[in-house]
Amino acid sequence: MRFDDLRQDTSYAWRSLRRQPGFAFGVIMALGLGIGANATMFGLLDRLLLKPPAHVVAPDRVVRLQITESYPGMGSVSNESMAYHSYTDQRDNGSWFSTIATYAVDSRMPLGRGPEAVNVRAVLATASYFTLLGVQPALGRFYTEAEDQPGTASPVAVLSWRYWDRAFGRRNDVLGRRMELGTGHYTVIGVAPQSFNGVDLNAVDLWIPLHAGASDEVGTSGEWRTSYGWQWLQVIGRLRDGTTRALASDEAERIQRASVAQVPEVDHQAGVALVPLRGFERAAVGHARERVALWLASVAAVVLLIVCANIANLLLARTTRRRREIAVRLALGVGRGRLARQMMTETLLLAAGGGLAGLLLARWGGALIRATLLPDTAWVGSPVDWRVVLVASLLALTTGILTGLAPAFRARSVGFTAALKSGNEAGSPRSRLRNTLLAFQASLSLLLLLGAGLFVKSLWRVVHTDLGYQTENVIVADADLRLAGYDRPGILAFYDQLLERARALPGVTNASLGLNSPFWTMNGTLFHLTDRDSTPMHPLGSPKYNAVTPDFFRTLGMRVIRGRGFSSSDREGTQPVMMVNQHLADFYWPGEDALGKCVKVSSDSLPCVTVVGMVANARNESIQEPPTPMYYLPLAQAGSRRLNQDRILFVRTAQDPQPVERALRGLLIEMAANLPAPNIRTLQSQIDPEIRPWRLGAVMFGVFGGLALLVAVIGLYSVMSYVVAQRTRELGIRHALGAAPGRIVAMVTREGVGVIAIGMTIGLLLALWLGRFLQPMLYETSARDIGLFLLVSAVLLAAALLAALVPALRATRVDPLEALRSE
Repeated sequence: MRFDDLRQDTSYAWRSLRRQPGFAFGVIMALGLGIGANATMFGLLDRLLLKPPAHVVAPDRVVRLQITESYPGMGSVSNESMAYHSYTDQRDNGSWFSTIATYAVDSRMPLGRGPEAVNVRAVLATASYFTLLGVQPALGRFYTEAEDQPGTASPVAVLSWRYWDRAFGRRNDVLGRRMELGTGHYTVIGVAPQSFNGVDLNAVDLWIPLHAGASDEVGTSGEWRTSYGWQWLQVIGRLRDGTTRALASDEAERIQRASVAQVPEVDHQAGVALVPLRGFERAAVGHARERVALWLASVAAVVLLIVCANIANLLLARTTRRRREIAVRLALGVGRGRLARQMMTETLLLAAGGGLAGLLLARWGGALIRATLLPDTAWVGSPVDWRVVLVASLLALTTGILTGLAPAFRARSVGFTAALKSGNEAGSPRSRLRNTLLAFQASLSLLLLLGAGLFVKSLWRVVHTDLGYQTENVIVADADLRLAGYDRPGILAFYDQLLERARALPGVTNASLGLNSPFWTMNGTLFHLTDRDSTPMHPLGSPKYNAVTPDFFRTLGMRVIRGRGFSSSDREGTQPVMMVNQHLADFYWPGEDALGKCVKVSSDSLPCVTVVGMVANARNESIQEPPTPMYYLPLAQAGSRRLNQDRILFVRTAQDPQPVERALRGLLIEMAANLPAPNIRTLQSQIDPEIRPWRLGAVMFGVFGGLALLVAVIGLYSVMSYVVAQRTRELGIRHALGAAPGRIVAMVTREGVGVIAIGMTIGLLLALWLGRFLQPMLYETSARDIGLFLLVSAVLLAAALLAALVPALRATRVDPLEALRSE
């Protein structure tokens, strides 16, 4: 009997909705937008925070060691990069880890030589890496501890399934293949299982032993094994059974502090924190991508609440219009409970349609977010997997129930007398519910619009931040010439020739060489003042340096604010000179003229270096970094100093850099046919990863804020249209008695806009309270920006006025005779 009732209710609901296809389509689309936005954001949040790394056994027992450095007067800085010495300290002295491993990622390791050479993403890991994660190879084997020993490490490689499929077509005879990778030849010994990318979010092409590939990353000296200064490794550990993270964290902290305290050159306190591989804690400790995703998921939930309030209002209005139909059905013997179930069935049918529409939107929106806003993340499978389908289904069911409760209870309360009489519902409990839902929409819409405005303003400030460079139309290029057989004199001669030939390319206005590149590589070295007994220690450590050719500052658009730049006369054998940035001069010589000062860099046995010029401060590693000391040396004088001897080419173009990029690539291949894949990119592309969190926030907050505004305006328009239709008789009588059209417009508009204004007031109060939580996500923007508050309020109020004005104008055209006749 119950099944027959359900079938009849479903059939009746279907027929009822078919009679109003426009209404049904509008509700399904609105629900689809709300459910689709939430399903899309859940897919993003699931990948970044919830879903454990594929093939990792008991991932909740695996933690990441994160170093915490405390500087006097500067607070604490967290960093996931650690020194190899810190790893061995924990490995040899810790007791709460069953296994500990360390690894580093090289996102551009050269594979092959000549025109066919490519760059691959390689992970240099200790053999304990695979043991710790509990992963099993899909083909062959993983390398062993014996194959990863200092000095005797074996050049072997394990391919990822993705790279095995792409490069070798999943051929089993890949085992034993030799690959020209970095400076060595590696033999393939295994293939990792499908979807395995280790513990990080980015796709991996292959794994090699740490000690076999380290020379390509940090040089052949081996100093990185004994110094705490070489922080380039990630460390992970598996907790022993029965061990809590708190116990292991206390021990790791004690070991790190005890070890660092014995090293005189370390000028800060260093501790260790243990962080899960995934989860909301990673978002809380400063991972911008995860924090933004968490905020956006919350925003999507707010959009769904706005949609639910809007749909509930529409369904309430529809139920009110059907009062006479409901009364007739009651008179025919339909029970009130059965009537409420029928109303709920209609709502659930609409919600099911909204769920299907939401899944289509999630598939499209998820793919768009993957491709445009998070291109570096390793996405596995479709944006709509079973977890997303489950969440969308639960959301559809929940929204169907929430939006159907009010009309269902309304249907139960309809009386015969009320159904046969017309009247004004203003002031009734149902009117108050309707107005409450409208105010609720307005308050949440205001919150989203304010969030969108704050992120857009932050993005604008980030994009227009004075980095100290003019990044437009600047190309950066480098290649590892050691892999092509060049010795040090050959490398220097190659880059000198490359510089001259690059200057002659069509479209090039300036070109120069340097040792380091902003937002890519930056190194520091010893720095001693000669005019005083001791050199003050900067809170951020030793100054950063770069060695450059004379045209470097013109190529990057840097301002020389005092003294002179470098010239061709600044070469080996002449007086050593340097340029400093303004912050270095202000810190080391406050109130003095830095020009003419002489300092020691790199080695005390070399002559001191004279400051001949000062350049404006520039940001080198982060858009949010505080001013840091920086100095520049002539590249021609850097050979005698123990500085990094790499070369990077900088080229400024007159217009679009893409043609010059292609010409430069061809030039490199022409100059060295067996060259590994050169790394040619724009300077802006090195900065873009820093901007991406704000861009993601601005785009998604903007989309959700616009969607919330649209839904709120449609909701107000629909409700006001319903109010006008409901008050047809009253408005007709007012018109007949001589009420001016303007007065009728003001009366109708005031009701709708007044409710919106109340909701906006609540929204502003909420925004002031929530601002403290949003502030860390913003850049040089106050979460309580009064100007932005006023602007957003004006936009929402204007939209509400427009939405209420159209039905109000329609009210002035009510014919009194027609209004009375309709009753």
